[in-house]
Amino acid sequence: MIRYNKNLGKIDYLACSGGIDSIVFAHFLSRGKNKPVILHFNHHLLEEDDVFEKMVRKFCLEFNLVYFVKSCKEKYKTGSVEEWCRKVRYEFLYSLSGNVATGHHLSDAVESYLFNCIRGHQSHLPIPLKTNNIVRPFILTDKESIVKYATNHDLLKYVVEDPLNQDLSKTRNWIRNVVVPEINSRFSLEKVVKKMYL
Repeated sequence: MIRYNKNLGKIDYLACSGGIDSIVFAHFLSRGKNKPVILHFNHHLLEEDDVFEKMVRKFCLEFNLVYFVKSCKEKYKTGSVEEWCRKVRYEFLYSLSGNVATGHHLSDAVESYLFNCIRGHQSHLPIPLKTNNIVRPFILTDKESIVKYATNHDLLKYVVEDPLNQDLSKTRNWIRNVVVPEINSRFSLEKVVKKMYL
């Protein structure tokens, strides 16, 4: 079941990468009275970036959704690719007037919780419900529900898989694909993290 927190206010925009999470949430919100503008940020870093943009455009056109594509003009130089992408993307989102929803969900929160533990952060609250104008109304939705929703509404044909998600040299991917399954064999990380939001 898609869990949507209405207490975070009106959603003016939804950031949509083209992955399964944001496509599902875009479809979910499109069925309501107030349809948000769908935002896509093209980093122009990988060849696949243009494929993501193409599929988001196709999805929006087929569901009659207003969308806007922001093309990144800044060039990546050094450091973490993931951090650079996040930086330029959020600079754009923060510049907007109105609430911007992201597709963060419970699995993201679990991964961020472990990331914070590894980094030694005093506060282990994974991902805040709101940061400035960025809101995360789907943070308690589990991945299984997202996949089920996508299947039931025939949305998988719009989804593009980010090739960087399988690179285990990246800490977050290692946490997602190796650490989380190992811990979940003994404890439910989702139950632990859910308590922090309730």
